[in-house]
Amino acid sequence: MKAENAMPKEICTERLCLRPLEEKDRNALFAIYSDAGTVRYVPEEQWTDENREEAFQRRLAFSRKPDHFLYAVMLEDTVIGTVSAWKTEMKDTWEIGFMLHPSFRHQGYASEAAKAVVEDLFEKGAHRIQANLDARNTASAKVCEHIGMRREAHFIQDYWNKGEWTDSFVYGMLKEDL
Repeated sequence: MKAENAMPKEICTERLCLRPLEEKDRNALFAIYSDAGTVRYVPEEQWTDENREEAFQRRLAFSRKPDHFLYAVMLEDTVIGTVSAWKTEMKDTWEIGFMLHPSFRHQGYASEAAKAVVEDLFEKGAHRIQANLDARNTASAKVCEHIGMRREAHFIQDYWNKGEWTDSFVYGMLKEDL
């Protein structure tokens, strides 16, 4: 699966369109990543006025690496979140992650967006897709389960994040799990 052919420029679902991250998304991402609750369970530090440009440039750089994708999740003309996918070191295996602005949670948007990316990755030849998350992140666990992923592992205090040891869940799926 080649990076340049891995995903289309835009993926649309019934309610959403996912498109590659653009410079104009800076303020929308700040609204998402500056929320302490949104970044609580992820390695990303909370964005502040002082670090917002550097943090945005890191996200933009991530999206431009080979075999890395960062999509802005669009509801009409509004960026409501992001879905990222990156190839792991294991052959034909991808990891996904997703974030939504607090105002758009609990409406099925994260599941809809994540499922669209998962389906596209499988269509392009992925063998396996996984998600690694903080075990306390019950909302993300529900999204993973809703799109057909199974919890394959629960690691005890395996990840140091924001000043504390945390447990991790690993979710995974194969194409036949869709």
